[in-house]
Amino acid sequence: MTEAITTDPKRELEGVWNDYGPFQVKLARLGGANEAAVRELALQSGQFNIDKMKPNQADTAIRQVLVRCLIKGWQTRVDDEWRDGIAINDGGTILPASRKNMLRRLTDWPQLAHALFQNSQDVQTYAAKSTPYESGEPAQLES
Repeated sequence: MTEAITTDPKRELEGVWNDYGPFQVKLARLGGANEAAVRELALQSGQFNIDKMKPNQADTAIRQVLVRCLIKGWQTRVDDEWRDGIAINDGGTILPASRKNMLRRLTDWPQLAHALFQNSQDVQTYAAKSTPYESGEPAQLES
């Protein structure tokens, strides 16, 4: 018997940082408290079962849902520090994390769009955390 996972609505709506090495993406959950994302997926796909769509239609729908409802932040690692924005080339150019720039990056990297879409559905990522350590927040020392 599997144990039910309680999710944190705040994490589902505001997102959780996913580290991809040279960049990280703050990703909200598709589902749960994020009903807007489910509605957007239905609007973009014309149905709830995206698997029945043609591949190019599904890719377009996935990218639109990601940039409109799921991606809450994008940072690029520069000199071992995170900077807001998206790297567009190896020359170090960082563009703002706008919908247009995110859409451009996800179109250039379709595998990333699919990975982000899958990650947004991982219930364990958005699980309610019971201790400051588990939530990723620094522990407070008692005085």
